[in-house]
Amino acid sequence: MGRKKNIAEVVEVASTDEPTLEQEIAAAIERTKVLAGAGPLITSRKREGLDAPLEGSRDARKPDLTHLDDAVTLHLDGSADVHFDVGSRIVIERYALTIPGNPWLDTQTYTVQSIDPVSGVLQLWNPDLYQAALANFRLGLANGFKFKLASSRGHSIGKKKRGRPRKNPLPDTTTAPVPASEKKGRGRPKGVKNRSKDVIIAERKAKAAEQAEKKRTKARR
Repeated sequence: MGRKKNIAEVVEVASTDEPTLEQEIAAAIERTKVLAGAGPLITSRKREGLDAPLEGSRDARKPDLTHLDDAVTLHLDGSADVHFDVGSRIVIERYALTIPGNPWLDTQTYTVQSIDPVSGVLQLWNPDLYQAALANFRLGLANGFKFKLASSRGHSIGKKKRGRPRKNPLPDTTTAPVPASEKKGRGRPKGVKNRSKDVIIAERKAKAAEQAEKKRTKARR
């Protein structure tokens, strides 16, 4: 009986270290909130100690968005003016809310797929990374995120997808296409004068004589 009791006690102690199903679900919900911009705001942004060089180097890579217009304007009464529609391109500058100091996380360009102005939820698509994304402009702005209208020039801000280049790349529109009537010919370029027949015959005779001399030299050895 004492042995069974000891086994029961060991199992009970080991089970207390493992999270319950409810705890795992709650942790997953908190991670989802942080990714969507709903995490708790850490107000201290002081760079102290060894973290200062790392955060300084990251800030040096942060794109400058001062030339872009605001995508959303929040009012004191809680209303919001959304300055973009479905299909528009916006730029979001995010910060790491779970790291002390809230350092800059990334800046990406998205295409808006749906807008909920009441809750602030945005369904987005990142054409550079080929990824779907979610954002909340109300919670994001409250946590220091920036929502900007993308430039009309079509340039994307943010990292691009790595990997093998396109198998069928898009045609280059920067250079004018060559007309079909002007086909590239074979042989020498135009304007280059060919050698005369007399020169060619003389070179052939000289080469034949050289080869014959080499054969006679080898035969003598």
